Amino acid sequence: MRLTLLSEYQTEEIHGTNRPVVNPRWRDLDGRFRSLKGKLQRRQAEFAAHTLHPETDIKDVPK
Repeated sequence: MRLTLLSEYQTEEIHGTNRPVVNPRWRDLDGRFRSLKGKLQRRQAEFAAHTLHPETDIKDVPK
């Protein structure tokens, strides 16, 4: 299950276009959310690798 930062995915109509455009605030927040989620997953992977093999130096863990 994925929790989103905004309550719903919204689009806005912009004059001169024939299709809806993604809400810029949504796009910005979604990008930051995905970035932080990726960083968290990498840190969790590093932690798991270090926990499973404590004798391994953290610098030797592939990134």
